[in-house]
Amino acid sequence: QGTYTITWTFDDGNGNSTTATQTVIVDDVTAPTISNCPANITQCGAVVTWADPVAADNCTGFNMVSSHNSGDNFPVGTTTVTYTVTDAGGNTATCSFDVTVTATPVWYLDADADGFYTGASITQCTSPGAGYTSGQVSAGDCDDSNAAVNPGATEVCNQIDDDCDGSTDEGVTTTYYADADGDTFGDPAVSVQACSAPAGYVTDNQDCNDAVATIYPGATEVCNNIDDDCDGTIDENGPALSQPGAITGTAKACVPGLNGTATFSISAVTAATTYAWTAPAGMTITSGQGTTSVTVSWTALAVQNGIAGQLCVTAANACVTSVQRCIDVERQMSAPVTPPSISGPGKACPGQNVTYSIATVLRATAYTWSVPAGMSITSGQGSNVISVTVGAGYAGGSVSVIASNICGSSPARTKSVTINLPLTPGVIAGTKAGLCNLSGVVYSIAPVSNATSYIWTVNVAGATLTGQGTNSIAVTFPSFTTGSVTVQAVNGCGTSAVRSVTVVAAPGTPGPISGLTNVCTGSTQQYSVSTVANTQSYNWTVTFGGTIVSGQGTKDIGVQWSASPLTAQNISVRAANACGTSAIRSLSGISVVSCARQEITESTLDMMVYPNPAHDIINLRFAGKEGEAYTVQLTDVSGRAIQAGRGIAKEGLNTGQFILGDLSSGIYFLTLTSGDQQQTMRLMVE
Repeated sequence: QGTYTITWTFDDGNGNSTTATQTVIVDDVTAPTISNCPANITQCGAVVTWADPVAADNCTGFNMVSSHNSGDNFPVGTTTVTYTVTDAGGNTATCSFDVTVTATPVWYLDADADGFYTGASITQCTSPGAGYTSGQVSAGDCDDSNAAVNPGATEVCNQIDDDCDGSTDEGVTTTYYADADGDTFGDPAVSVQACSAPAGYVTDNQDCNDAVATIYPGATEVCNNIDDDCDGTIDENGPALSQPGAITGTAKACVPGLNGTATFSISAVTAATTYAWTAPAGMTITSGQGTTSVTVSWTALAVQNGIAGQLCVTAANACVTSVQRCIDVERQMSAPVTPPSISGPGKACPGQNVTYSIATVLRATAYTWSVPAGMSITSGQGSNVISVTVGAGYAGGSVSVIASNICGSSPARTKSVTINLPLTPGVIAGTKAGLCNLSGVVYSIAPVSNATSYIWTVNVAGATLTGQGTNSIAVTFPSFTTGSVTVQAVNGCGTSAVRSVTVVAAPGTPGPISGLTNVCTGSTQQYSVSTVANTQSYNWTVTFGGTIVSGQGTKDIGVQWSASPLTAQNISVRAANACGTSAIRSLSGISVVSCARQEITESTLDMMVYPNPAHDIINLRFAGKEGEAYTVQLTDVSGRAIQAGRGIAKEGLNTGQFILGDLSSGIYFLTLTSGDQQQTMRLMVE
């Protein structure tokens, strides 16, 4: 292969010739070949060998290389081996095969094939011999010749260490107890552990005497001073004695209040050797104790107090005592007295359970109770305490009780009972007037002790309330004139009487009018009332002797009085809102008088009077000279002297108090004279 030049010469035969050249390129485009490529190889062992493949080409000169060589060590897993042949023309051919090396197995000796091995493991490609396995096994087999013995086996009672834990028959043996007397009950003090019961041993351990076959749990107890049935008690279940028969003798009698005796007897009980009698308080057994017949006695005092109770007798022998036989006995000299007061609720409701009782009555042996319709006695009839259920039909009545004994019955004691209606609620607190279009107005009562709820009613069309069922509500009022708010207390018995309060939308009557009732002719005076709740305006009127000069519509007005003296003048006022006007408040008996002229003077005394207007006391302050006498005089508008006082001044500021007492409201004049100085001030008294 390569590039070649060819020269061509042409001769026409006449001596003429020409030449030409031609370039020829020879290129090898045929790839080499590979034959005898090894097949895939799988083996245990790292050193792998194979025969190399054979390469050929159409041209001389080629080269063959491989990724691995025969005899190389290969890792566990699959490795691809590739041969590549390249000729001089750059043409190539390849040959590939896989070499798979498997892990070398670990061999364990498990001769009995129970999944547990013994001895050391061996790592090689082939089995070391019979009994070896490379499968999943566990260590610790303590007997590789017995498949039933291994660490995973269950221990059984066979004198073998089945589970290879170093212990034999642990936890699977049974405790057996010696049964020396052969009664199938064992001695708890003598025991062995074994897979099966040894001769003379049983599983029971409750024998209390393993030397006697007739003594064991469940044996029949006999009267022999031995615990035959091993229950810890001796002779407790000997042959039973019959209950004594009926007791004969006079059981109950009404007798004189004197000492007395009585005899009581029974028939003999088979196998009994003695008899035990008991008598009630007040009776004494005087003879016959231990026999079938006894005599009892009582004193005069005992029978006067009454004797009642049970006389009883039991039969017995060395081992057992019979069931007792009793009889009610009674000795009385008269019927009981009237029972004392009955304790218990005087009021009750249907659905309640109540108790009534009396103190025990002297000489009483029984009590007879009666209750009104709707009540039923559920327990205690015949005693001094009864339990009563109050039913739906109960409406009150009387509970009564009679005490009785063998001599008769007492007079009845009664107790009146009523249905437990709630008490009438107390006074309703809350705003009563000026409620026009107000909201959130609170009305309340004190809680009623036996009430569980409350029913409120606002008798005003359009009014709404919140808090129904409680002792306090809030009401929203519309525009209205008058109405009422009512409340009743409620419990399981019913509702109480109604508590009511009247409410009005118009304002309440204004309070007293403040202002002078003795005024000077031609003067202007101020009159006022306290603010009335929810009032929009105040309407004032004055009699002919006065003229309202300011404040109409407010709570404060100015009135100018006549220039001529007058008497019996009045001022009135009403409060008003959108719903109406209040009642009239008046100030009557106003007198307009001619006032004596008083000069209001000033001087170096610097007199000050406060408070002004005043009520009952005024404070006086003035500048004085040391040791100078002064006088103070209070006069009314007519010039009449009301009070006077005197004193000696000190240098500078002088102070003091002037007690007005119960002066009528009006205008007064206070005159201070000190040395050649005099000062007068007007004083208003309210």
